[in-house]
Amino acid sequence: MIALLPFLALQSHPAPINLDSLLAELVDRSALARLPSPPYVCRQASSHDRASASPEKEREGRTEGVMLDTDGPGAIVRVGSAHPAGTLRFYLDGAATPVIAEEMARLLGGQGPVASPLSAETSKGWNLYLPIPYTRHCKVTCDHPKDVDYQIDYRTYPAGTAVASFAPGDLGRSAPALVRVIKLWEHPGEGEDGAGTATFDFTLSRENTDGTLSCVDPKAAAGPRAITGLSFRVEATDLPLALRRAVLRMSFDGEETIACPLGDFFASSPGLNPYRSWPITIAKGADEPTGRPGTQGDLVCRWVMPYRERFDLRVDVRGSSDVHVAGLVLTEPWSWDDRSLHFHGRWKASGVVRTRPVRDWTQLAVEGHGVFVGDMLSIANPVKAWWGEGGETFYVDGETFPSHFGTGTEHDSGSAQSSPELFQAPLHARTRCDGPGMFGSTSVTRFRGLDAIPFEKSLRFDVQLRHRRDCQVEMAATTFYYARPGAKDDAPPIRDGDLAVPHLEWKPFRIEGAVEAEDLKVFASSPGTQWVVQELDDEAWSGGRHLWVRARAKGGFVELSVPVEKPGRREVIVYPTRSSDYGTVQFHVDGVHAGLPLVTFDTEGPGAGAPRPYSLGTFDLAKEMRLRIEVVGTHERSDPPHFEFGLDCVVLR
Repeated sequence: MIALLPFLALQSHPAPINLDSLLAELVDRSALARLPSPPYVCRQASSHDRASASPEKEREGRTEGVMLDTDGPGAIVRVGSAHPAGTLRFYLDGAATPVIAEEMARLLGGQGPVASPLSAETSKGWNLYLPIPYTRHCKVTCDHPKDVDYQIDYRTYPAGTAVASFAPGDLGRSAPALVRVIKLWEHPGEGEDGAGTATFDFTLSRENTDGTLSCVDPKAAAGPRAITGLSFRVEATDLPLALRRAVLRMSFDGEETIACPLGDFFASSPGLNPYRSWPITIAKGADEPTGRPGTQGDLVCRWVMPYRERFDLRVDVRGSSDVHVAGLVLTEPWSWDDRSLHFHGRWKASGVVRTRPVRDWTQLAVEGHGVFVGDMLSIANPVKAWWGEGGETFYVDGETFPSHFGTGTEHDSGSAQSSPELFQAPLHARTRCDGPGMFGSTSVTRFRGLDAIPFEKSLRFDVQLRHRRDCQVEMAATTFYYARPGAKDDAPPIRDGDLAVPHLEWKPFRIEGAVEAEDLKVFASSPGTQWVVQELDDEAWSGGRHLWVRARAKGGFVELSVPVEKPGRREVIVYPTRSSDYGTVQFHVDGVHAGLPLVTFDTEGPGAGAPRPYSLGTFDLAKEMRLRIEVVGTHERSDPPHFEFGLDCVVLR
C-alpha cells in the first residue's frame, strides 16, 4: 500500500496545462479526433460582439479599450485583426503590469517576438496563433479601440483545472517547442513516408456501368485503426467538372459521415487550386515531390479518421465523361475508447440566390457530441464588389446568442479590406479569386486547431449573406467536424443538379458611347496637381475605373485631349464621380465655359458615389476636343477643404 502512494499522488495532480503542452497539442492531429481532456468551451470576443470593446480608464492617464475580460482557467488561442492599431496588452490573473505589451501590427504580423507562421499578415489580415494560458483571469486591451476590428478566440476550462499562466521569459524557455511547431507547419507532410501499416492503391474510371466503385480491400480496412493520410490523383478532359462530379463517400463503422464532391473535400473549389495547409495540401503537379508525369496535381488529406471495426471508401462518378482516379490510404493503429470520434465532411450548395434581403445561411446544423474543426466556402460572384461583409456565428448547445460572433467572412478566413490576393497559411487560405476585384469564383478556407469548437448536444454554424450589391450568387460550403457515433446533421442529399461548375465571364459595365477618362491624355495641369487611374469595386463606373485628380488648392486643373470620332455639332455630356472629399469644379470646352460650376462633394456619406450624367451644352467640335476641369471651390461641409475630383467618362452625342 505504501508503495502505491507516489503513483496515486501523481494521478491526482496531473501536470498543468502550459505553453509547451498547448504548442504540442497544436501540432497533434490525433488530439482533434478525441473529445478534449480536460474538456473546455471555446468562445470568441470580437468588435462586432455587443459585449466587447467597453472603454476603461487605465493607469498613467491612458485610456484602453477592453477587448476581452474573462475568468479562467483558460487560454487565448487566436487573435485576428483587420485593422491593427495601437498597443495590444495582455493582463493575466489580476496583475497591474501586462505580461505582453506590443504594437498590435508587429505582434500579429510576424514582426515582433512571435515568428511566422504562428504570427503573420496575409492579404491584409493579421493573425496570431500563439497560445496564452492563464490561471484565474485574462484581460486584453488596446489603446486605439475605435480603430480596430478584431477577433479573439479563447478556451475556458472547468474550475480547478491546473493551468500555468504565461509568464515573461516563456517564449525563450519554450523555444524548442516553438521551433517544432514552425517546422511542422512549414512541412506538414513530415514523416509521412514511414507512416501506416496498411496501404493500397486503386484506380477508377467511368467505364463501370454503375458509376460507383468501392476502393477498399476489406482486409486492409479492418480496425481498430485510424486513417492518417488520404491522397488522390485525378485525370479528366474537364478537370474542374470532374472534381465536382466525382463524389467521395466514406463510412466508418457502418455510418456514412463523408459525402462531398472530391475537389470540395480538399477545401478548394471549383477546380484544382494548389495550396498547402496543416491538414490539406493540393500539389502543383509533377514539379512537386508527390507528383508524377501526366498528372495535374495530388490532393492530400491529413485529417486523422479513427474507426473501431472498419471503414469503406467509395467514389460516385456522376456524368458521362471518363474520370480516372488513383489514390493511396495510410492507416495506423488506434486505441478506440469512449472519447474517440468519427470524422465528418459534409457539403451544401445554395443554388442561385439573391443577395437581398440580407439574411443568414446555415452552413451546418448538427445534433450530437463532437468538435467543429473547419470549413471551406466557395462563391460565384457576378460583380466586382465584395461579397463577404457578413459575419460568422456559432450557436453551441442551444445558445440563444452566439458564443462566436465574427466580423466578416474575409476576417474569419485570415484576410481583410476586400483584398483579392491569394494566400496560404497553415490554418487559413484563399486559394482562388478570379477577378477583376472579387468577380468570379472565390474559395476561402479556415481550419481550426486549438480554436476548435467542442459541442455536447448541438452546433449551428451560420454565415450572413451580406453582399455590397443586390445581385445573384451561388455558394457551396464544405464543413469538417468530429463527433461520437450517431451524430446527425442537416447536409442534404447531393443531387446531380447541384454539381455544376459555375462559369462567369467578365463583361465590364460600359456607358454607351463612352470615351473613358482614364484613357485620355493629360496635356496640361496646374503645378502640384496629381492624377491616377483608380479601380472601383462597383459596376456603376464605365469600365470599372475613373480618372482621379488631386489638386492642391482652388484653381487646380487638368486639361484632357478628347478624340472626336465624327467632328461636327455635338452635345458634350460628362460623368463626374461624387465623393466626400471632392471639390466644386468648372468645365471648359475648347477654352469656353461649359455649364455651371458643379458640386461633386457627396453629402450622403464617405466613399465614392456613382457618377451621374451632366450636360455641358452643344458645341461645334473638330477632331480633338480640349476639356479643362478646374476646381473653383469647396463645399461648406468639407472640413478640411478638399480640392479633388474624379471623372468617369465623356459622351459626345
